[in-house]
Amino acid sequence: MSEERVLVTGASGYLGRTVTRAERAAGRDVVAIDAHGEAGIEQVDLTERAAVAELLRTERFDTVVHLAAAAVGAAGLLASARTDPVMAADVNVAATAHLAHAARESGVARFVYGSSTTVYGPAEDYDDARVTEAACLRPTTVYGATKASAEHLARTVLAGSPTRFTAVRLPLVYGGERWYGGALADLMRVVEAARAGESFEVELPADEADWVHVDDAATAFGAVSAVGEPAGAYHVVGHTGSVLELAQRVADGFGAREVSVRPAEHGGTGALPLIDDSRARQGLGFAPKRSDVEAAAASLIAGD
Repeated sequence: MSEERVLVTGASGYLGRTVTRAERAAGRDVVAIDAHGEAGIEQVDLTERAAVAELLRTERFDTVVHLAAAAVGAAGLLASARTDPVMAADVNVAATAHLAHAARESGVARFVYGSSTTVYGPAEDYDDARVTEAACLRPTTVYGATKASAEHLARTVLAGSPTRFTAVRLPLVYGGERWYGGALADLMRVVEAARAGESFEVELPADEADWVHVDDAATAFGAVSAVGEPAGAYHVVGHTGSVLELAQRVADGFGAREVSVRPAEHGGTGALPLIDDSRARQGLGFAPKRSDVEAAAASLIAGD
């Protein structure tokens, strides 16, 4: 049997680097591409339809893991999309259409899409304490709208073809080589200040949110690539808790007396719903290594 060949897009990004390493460690033959080429990563602009078609026409891939997303500098995905929605639509939606169509035409068996829980609306829009993958998509951010659009578009493009589409919807992703702040800017500043022994004060919301370590997220993508008949979408969660508690545990773990983390006077508004990841745990055997706030804090303290 020939070695499974996997194309990973967005391979120089935060999640893409980790997934690429995990796929190679699993023994798969990985071709890594990104709009910004570097050693071991081929430069391919997914917004260039002809370049995408040529790549998939000339090389054989069993699986496409599509992680490329629009981002500028350290602002993060949500802020980049809000600042330049046209760029976000080009990279997150149009490029996904190019890739899905090329995958269909070349006979790729699986198309695994890195999506986000920002495809959902505010928690108060849902009746259930935890939403399943069947919940209505009601994004209220530009980024969430592009991710929901890309999911719908790719699924429709690939319908009726041998290419199986699966979306992996991720909550807040932390740990590893995360170099930008984005939605976790305050948490990362706590980590940096505590590690350096610097003074820092911050107020953080006590609202609960879902989290997953980047290594555990990468494991989930690998599981989708390996399972016989993947579902159309999966949620993956490491633990549920507030950014306030996580930041406090990090500061305490460092013994950082100069770092003050206090609860915000008012909770966050429009918080995303908590998600039910039982489908991934049962269907993929997903079992995160960092499954509680203690493990999450230990990971941030260790810098891994």
